Amino acid sequence: ELEGSDRDNAETLYNLLDNTGFLTLSPGLSPLPSFAMQFETRLRYFNHLLRARYKKIDSEFTAPGNPYLLKDIEGVFLNDNIRLIGNQVFLNLFFKNYRDNLSSEEARTNNTDVGASISYFPFTNLPSITLTFSNQNRKNDVNPDSAVIYIPQDNTTQRIGLSTNYNFITGDISNTITFSASQYDMTDDANPANQSEFNIYSFGLRNRFAFPLRTRFNYSITQSSFGKDITASETNINKFFIGLNYTFHNLFANSDFRPYFDVNHQNIETVTNLSTKYNRINYTAGFHLINREYGRLTLRYDFIDFGDRADYQDSILRTRFEFNL
Repeated sequence: ELEGSDRDNAETLYNLLDNTGFLTLSPGLSPLPSFAMQFETRLRYFNHLLRARYKKIDSEFTAPGNPYLLKDIEGVFLNDNIRLIGNQVFLNLFFKNYRDNLSSEEARTNNTDVGASISYFPFTNLPSITLTFSNQNRKNDVNPDSAVIYIPQDNTTQRIGLSTNYNFITGDISNTITFSASQYDMTDDANPANQSEFNIYSFGLRNRFAFPLRTRFNYSITQSSFGKDITASETNINKFFIGLNYTFHNLFANSDFRPYFDVNHQNIETVTNLSTKYNRINYTAGFHLINREYGRLTLRYDFIDFGDRADYQDSILRTRFEFNL
């Protein structure tokens, strides 16, 4: 019953809700017939494990058992695991080519994701090493001047990673050293202001004593940048983590009691037109009460202090009980 500009505005809003799936004719139900299918095969040959999968899921498909199922998608997914050099080297190759936003021809997005990882797990007392590489591309044909609001996509994300760990013994103490480094680099030709880069370097040490004490130490550096020119911003985070736990075996009624205490300290610096720098610290204390017959009871208390950024503190108390039938 609307006329003129009121009718045009209402029609634009209706199209937006309808095309993005936010509006249905029957709330909570699928208003139209929908279809979902998936075919998968696994082939084991010459120390390879090849998996191939094809799936297509309509936008209106509903799965009561999985309300978060990724829908409106169609594509092929390939993965090949290869064992080499006496099962000490593992090579993983993957390829994904799929389209999402299928229900909207203009916003239909092509995705190509290729990558590989190679891992070395020596039988001797040497560190293990894993190298990873992946490249993902997303592209659609959205017209920035379209009356319907869609986001143009033409971006590429590249990831390079290295991780290693080494187990060794000093006296009666078993130790594990880990190190990892990852770099993510995203370029966006559709909107250069959305380009971003993310780097993280992490070092960790775990100790297992002859008596039931476990300690952990971790130090990590995170460097991220987003935007370009006047929208550019950088965030640097230095994080220290110390944790310990002790297990009292068969303390009572055939139960194990494991108290723990953690300290997580972060130094955060944001570089923008309004740069900020502050510390954040998180103290955690709690316990696990484990009984093989009656389940597990967990109690955890967190105290968070934002330090010199603002006079702000937070306390969180939570409990959880698990019982397996």
